[in-house]
Amino acid sequence: MGKVRIECVSLVTTDSKATNLKNYVKYIEDAAANGVNILVLPEYSSTGLPDDISMNYVSKAEKKHFEENAELIPQGETVQLMMEQAKKYDMYIAWTMIERDQFYEDRIYNTAVLVGPEGLVGTYRKVHRAGTEKMMFLAGDKGSEVFDTAYGKVGFIICFDKNSPDTVRALKLKGAEIIINPTAWPGLDRRLGDLDISMQLHRYAGRNRAMENGVVYVDCNLGCRPEDTLNAEAGHARVMTPLGEILAETKGWGEDKIVVDIDPQEAIAAYYKAMDFTPEEHLAMLREQQDKHEKYMALGDVILTNIRFYGSAVLNTVFDFPTMLKYRKRIK
Repeated sequence: MGKVRIECVSLVTTDSKATNLKNYVKYIEDAAANGVNILVLPEYSSTGLPDDISMNYVSKAEKKHFEENAELIPQGETVQLMMEQAKKYDMYIAWTMIERDQFYEDRIYNTAVLVGPEGLVGTYRKVHRAGTEKMMFLAGDKGSEVFDTAYGKVGFIICFDKNSPDTVRALKLKGAEIIINPTAWPGLDRRLGDLDISMQLHRYAGRNRAMENGVVYVDCNLGCRPEDTLNAEAGHARVMTPLGEILAETKGWGEDKIVVDIDPQEAIAAYYKAMDFTPEEHLAMLREQQDKHEKYMALGDVILTNIRFYGSAVLNTVFDFPTMLKYRKRIK
């Protein structure tokens, strides 16, 4: 398949979908002029994020924003526009959007989409929702499929998914060579710079997933405005080799883009040479890890279910105890 040119854009968005889509087209046209084969845009970059968004509570305005901007896939305007652009410029384009369920209008998802010259290639609904996302979006019921493209096999994860090693491991076991990770990862406080722990966790987790699985990793994070400080989107979008080498990274927290040329198959071969094990040995290791993960997660679910059940029963009994005593004292 040979080399592929990948562009990753750390966008700064508005809360206007129309404005964001115009910005999409500007970057698509620029990427096409630069011979880009795969263009990756961040999580929430089509709808943008409302100014009052928080990881601690959901405002009425925030809920309304996402519900009003949800679209059917592929019938909605965003997918139709992106398919038109992908065909026009012979390019693959990846981004996320708010998807409305085909059968239940009140159900919405945070969904990654990949389109190409051939049309809609595939979608993936985010599984591991962070914070208040659990109050707004349904979780996907399965991990991403691996999609065949002219430049290699592509798998999706979205933002917080990368904190769960099993997500990328499952994609590698399905044959993925390139992982696309659209992200809207916030820092704690932009003024901390490189000392910001949340921003560094974003960088650390993606690099780990690349190295564990021997995949080309595109970690495309939203940027923020100069005046944003607390909980600002942390930028630092990057493309990494299977060995965790950072081929390019956007500058800081603001809007920027990077373009890299890489041969995924050649990079994966270099990974196995450096690691001194065969692809078959590596996949066997990953299967063993995945089996252990599934077993321990099943056990964890049982433990958590019992903690919730008996914990709530005990707490309710404790809080109810003074009232119970009052009633007992009244009995003659």
